[in-house]
Amino acid sequence: MNFFPLTINDKDKVNAILHSQVAYTWEMCFNEILLWPGYTSTQYAILDGLIVFRCKYNGDEPYFRVPMGIGDKAECVKKIIEEYKTPIFQGVPKQELKYFDTDFFEIIPHRNAFDYCYDIEKLATLKGKKMNKKRNHWNAFSQLNYELRDLNPQEAKKIYQDWFGEHKQATVEMFNAEKIELEFFLDNYEDFPEFDGNSLYVDGKLVAFCISQKISDEMIITHFEKANPEIRGSFVAINKLHSENLHAKYPSVKYINREEDGGIEGLRKAKLSYYPDFMVEKYTLVPKK
Repeated sequence: MNFFPLTINDKDKVNAILHSQVAYTWEMCFNEILLWPGYTSTQYAILDGLIVFRCKYNGDEPYFRVPMGIGDKAECVKKIIEEYKTPIFQGVPKQELKYFDTDFFEIIPHRNAFDYCYDIEKLATLKGKKMNKKRNHWNAFSQLNYELRDLNPQEAKKIYQDWFGEHKQATVEMFNAEKIELEFFLDNYEDFPEFDGNSLYVDGKLVAFCISQKISDEMIITHFEKANPEIRGSFVAINKLHSENLHAKYPSVKYINREEDGGIEGLRKAKLSYYPDFMVEKYTLVPKK
């Protein structure tokens, strides 16, 4: 099995395979997979019409993602076992577990990697008793002189760099990896026409931005959302207004996937506060001893 480093030049070839199946999580998006070299080293191989990603984080043992595309995934997993003997798989969605031999693998839930998925109309309207606190924040923000515009990537990059430099948690490796990823996409925004981005301004000053992508007929995934925490309601406002925009542009889409929380307590609390309609459960698979 021949693996090659993943680069931007592989976009069309990789997407041709990824788009052959219904996507519902970030691990099925080329744009996300491409830039995780800020966090991991990623290679890919194509086997019998399926694509397999092999990743390595620092000095840790390499691991695989579930094979993606249209083909015999169970047979592909068997071939990986034959060649690598004791492979580890990470980020395997619950829907894909059927391709793995449970006599061979121990299946371990990875709660930090569960994706949060929400009804798009709920995010756009903030209707319902559970959204009372969100509506209060929105009502406060809506009194301001605000304006939603298409994303200005370079302006977004500058304000993010300013915000990033002020936060101590930015020294954490995961935040550094996100910084690399986000700045790459902002610098090369025109090369990713599949992105939908919005910037939110108050009195002409940028206070928040959001970047999402339609990944199937029913699902949009939000890759990045940043806001000035000093302005009450800024996070709620960019979420609501961006969701309104997406709902109008893609009326057939039912859900927005706002990705995982990475085990970060504050992020988990924020994502749960919107009461996800369902989670994309993911698992780590380790060979039994």
